[in-house]
Amino acid sequence: MCLIVFAYKVYPDNDLILLANRDEFCSRNFKLAHVWGKKQRVISGIDLTANGTWTGITDSGRMAVITNFRRGLKIDLERKSRGKLASNFLDSEVSALDYLAEVRKSKGDYNGFNLLFGDSKDLIWYSNVEDSYQVLTPGIYGLSNNLLDVSWPKLEEAKSKLNNLLDQGVGNPEQLLPIMLNKERYPQSKLPDTGIDPELEHALSPIFVDIDSYGTVLTTLIYLSKHSVKLIEYNHLDGSQQLSSCFSSKLFSFETGLN
Repeated sequence: MCLIVFAYKVYPDNDLILLANRDEFCSRNFKLAHVWGKKQRVISGIDLTANGTWTGITDSGRMAVITNFRRGLKIDLERKSRGKLASNFLDSEVSALDYLAEVRKSKGDYNGFNLLFGDSKDLIWYSNVEDSYQVLTPGIYGLSNNLLDVSWPKLEEAKSKLNNLLDQGVGNPEQLLPIMLNKERYPQSKLPDTGIDPELEHALSPIFVDIDSYGTVLTTLIYLSKHSVKLIEYNHLDGSQQLSSCFSSKLFSFETGLN
């Protein structure tokens, strides 16, 4: 379960500003953001269980983010890893539109997902749940565990706060990060019915999820402009908001372990 909000071609210094929370079981092993790839210089974390990724960029301006679609808790364990959809696009040279065609052909091989991905020409959202896609136009968008911009309380709040800050000319990570750290739970009457127990629905309702063995483990900020690519990652597993990694293509530098 995850939450993504992003501004596409609405901020003067960046074509894309994206904020993403990764919600996961705390015991699931993963590698923090690092440089990898054969065809591209990819910057992302890697899930060590299924070897895919959840959020990543390349220094050529490709990006991909994926979320699960929540319809109850049951999944088909025989289906392919959804995270590979993101990592396969990142480490390739295929255009976003051509990759969309490929993914649509194999949509039944995966449990429900949302894939947000793009290159220098197009930014695309696709979900296999209804075989729906959009080639996005400028605007502010939100994506959680339903289709694009479906109005969940946490999604609307995060979008509104991002919009307000960008209207004020604020785009720096220190002021945008708090958007993704709100642990407030919303009233049951405002929550969607996604086929899970109402108490669990309530526990999963905040922007920042914090349950005993499950919750928001990472926050990632991505900035893409015509001249630079930047990814900033914050690790929450130790109970702090420590900066774990930062990458900028302008300097072609990658640093980890920043505290």
